Amino acid sequence: MLAQRNVLAHEYGEIKQERMWLVATVHVPALIPQLEAVLPPPPSE
Repeated sequence: MLAQRNVLAHEYGEIKQERMWLVATVHVPALIPQLEAVLPPPPSE
């Protein structure tokens, strides 16, 4: 994820759309339950 951030920030012309789609559709959804397990719930309004 950090490497993807660096590519987005510094090598915009080198972005591979297929790789970004894979990250967005596979890696991020897999990460969400892990983050929810360690992060506190959002404040209620």
